[in-house]
Amino acid sequence: EELARLGCRVSEAVPGRLYFRSLGSPEVLRAARLVEHVGVVVFRCAAGEGGAEGFLPDSARRLSSGSVDAGERERCVAQLRRSVLAADWRQPLALWSLLTGRFPGPGLVPRFRVRAKRSVKAGKDILPSDVMAAEVGAALEEAFGWHVELSAPEVEVRVHLNKDELLVSLPALVQAAGSHGCHLAHAGLHPSVSWALVRTLAIQSGDVVLDPMCGCGALLCEAVCGSRAAAFIGCDMDPQQLAAARENARGLLDPGSLQLMRGDAGLHRGLPLADGSVDGLVTDLPFGNRYGSVARNEALYPAALVEFARVVRRGGRAVLLTSRANAGTMVAALWQLSPTVHPEDASRAGLWELERRRHFRLFHKVDACVYVLRRTSAEPPA
Repeated sequence: EELARLGCRVSEAVPGRLYFRSLGSPEVLRAARLVEHVGVVVFRCAAGEGGAEGFLPDSARRLSSGSVDAGERERCVAQLRRSVLAADWRQPLALWSLLTGRFPGPGLVPRFRVRAKRSVKAGKDILPSDVMAAEVGAALEEAFGWHVELSAPEVEVRVHLNKDELLVSLPALVQAAGSHGCHLAHAGLHPSVSWALVRTLAIQSGDVVLDPMCGCGALLCEAVCGSRAAAFIGCDMDPQQLAAARENARGLLDPGSLQLMRGDAGLHRGLPLADGSVDGLVTDLPFGNRYGSVARNEALYPAALVEFARVVRRGGRAVLLTSRANAGTMVAALWQLSPTVHPEDASRAGLWELERRRHFRLFHKVDACVYVLRRTSAEPPA
């Protein structure tokens, strides 16, 4: 929907990636907040389809699975080099130049580097990522006369190999923290993810919006930048995180109405807010990796959802991000089936209505999930 609004037509969606054609101006894409980065496709070779100029699709699949010997590896690498050289680089480079606004003038040789990545570990001893990058780089250097520059390249070529496809692309636009009026001294949740969560909450003018586990405030800062007619509150139990959040808030071009205070969302009445005083709640729940653990979340999530229900008004919404590893814990917390909750405490049932649940791949590393909840009329514990 958002890409269509920007004049783009999505042709395919795969985990962690959307393929689309842009019908709008480069300025529109540069201003977009919904994607981590935009790359220009040079070529794709999908397994099970016709090879891309001689590169066998089953070779890509076997290289990613490790089911080739050293001799066959050399043949696959040779096919990889031929495929890279057989691709038409002129149009992708022209589009990359249009999006980035930079490219060497006529007669000048670009400086470049290649970054390769395997999305699966199998086969990495047969064809590791650095070998793939070196082979593709050598092919481009020999064929086009480009100069390798690893530290400060003008052009970066990315090669991505998984069990389904080989993709070669040119990164063009990168969503950086500290852009669009939000200059963060401390990095947190990525701006594109923050933007998506805030947009899902659908903040209205005059709303009071809470991030009860705000950390360094990256999500809140994104919300302030996109919804200046609302009031925002951030809470965290860690004084150091709150200090970082205050420093990040000072980096906003227009901080608007943003308050930060200490509070513990895992405790009953641990948030220093009145009952029903919040219209919308959005937060990045602890995944259990950097902070806490998945096992500890079995106690934290139910307690936090009850405290969230206390401060959010009836009919208000909550947008929660967590990992799929916590899916069972979240479901148990929502339906009050967690063994950490006493079965006789029926007053906790029915505080939230699950409106939507979306799974997605977060930066090719973590299977994440967004829960969109609506506060019911049920009374939370006194």
